[in-house]
Amino acid sequence: MNILETLYGRTFVLEHNPNMVEGKQFMVRLPSLGLIDREPDTRKTKDILGYGSTFEQAAKEALEKKDAADKERAERLKTLNS
Repeated sequence: MNILETLYGRTFVLEHNPNMVEGKQFMVRLPSLGLIDREPDTRKTKDILGYGSTFEQAAKEALEKKDAADKERAERLKTLNS
């Protein structure tokens, strides 16, 4: 999977902190619904977060979480509409 091609046309935020612990130097935020809130407290944000030692790792994790959240949301809507 080419991460840049996958992210092309999507809204995302890339954050980098070289002083973070190993595996969390990069963080990619994707919107769960609507806009990215950029809430600094990661326990309160509605954004979908991915972490990694590289941009690619962080983006891949965020995209996987986003896909899972979208599938879960679709299933809930399907249940509500039946």
